[in-house]
Amino acid sequence: MLADTIILYHLYKKHHWLMRGHTFYQLHLLLDKHASEQIELIDALGERVQTLGGVAIADPRHVAEVTKIKRPPNGVEEVPVMLSRLLEAHELIIEELRVAIEKTAANQVGIFMLLRLI
Repeated sequence: MLADTIILYHLYKKHHWLMRGHTFYQLHLLLDKHASEQIELIDALGERVQTLGGVAIADPRHVAEVTKIKRPPNGVEEVPVMLSRLLEAHELIIEELRVAIEKTAANQVGIFMLLRLI
């Protein structure tokens, strides 16, 4: 989940920089806002992993190896395609959260810790 959140941040920045068209300004600002929110989530996830005794993934090469988010092509894409990529990435992370919640369902402490993260 941490790797996917890191990749989602980079997708937001990529699309923020490459946004085109008549909705450029509004989407440019919105994507930058969402990218900033992802940075906060990345930090919270990384710290939580460390607190729970794990090792937070940080190296970009390792992140690229373990992410489940598909790599977008280089260059500019149409605005609807860029927004669809962001939506798909969010859906993937939400599904990862659901699976994690199911795995910890028998352990109330695990659920409490996961919900605190959200």
